[in-house]
Amino acid sequence: MQTTVVTAPTREPVTLTEAKAHCHIDGDDHDEDLTRMIAAARSYCESWTRRQFVRATLRLHLDAFTPVIRPRCPPLIDVQQIAYTDTDGASQTLDAADYQVDTASVPGRIVPAYGTTWPSTRAIPNAVQIDYRAGYGDPPDVPEDIKHAIRLLVAHWFSNREAVGQVGDEMAFSVRALLRRYRVMEFY
Repeated sequence: MQTTVVTAPTREPVTLTEAKAHCHIDGDDHDEDLTRMIAAARSYCESWTRRQFVRATLRLHLDAFTPVIRPRCPPLIDVQQIAYTDTDGASQTLDAADYQVDTASVPGRIVPAYGTTWPSTRAIPNAVQIDYRAGYGDPPDVPEDIKHAIRLLVAHWFSNREAVGQVGDEMAFSVRALLRRYRVMEFY
């Protein structure tokens, strides 16, 4: 099982203006560094929580259909397409009426529609490819405690340009305390 990005978000959940305000920075001398720190902090927080924050289109690659498919990086918004290689080696697209999407569960689920089963696939790597959208939506839709964790990391990295010991441990604790309730346990 592998997930790749088809369409990445074009904006970060925390703006440069918000990061500068949190860091008490005036002027634009550090804008380039702060922009990179925002992206790195968001990436760290997404990785630690195993979530997608701002809406993106992702592709899940599977070797075969499983009874219940749980796309990674919740929250699941919708499924755009399920493509697969049939037993004859031909590419097929599954009709949306042939499966159900559960966006209320975390992670979301995709199951065959009532009275149907998944089609057979050729026994090849990545025989099934599911394109789906995940994330909270636009940057303002991202929960505030996630954005605060990102701002804390940016401020910490801005103030400490090299690795730190004890203070770094306290920062990691603070960030993880803010993110803990969003962490998805790995059970795929």
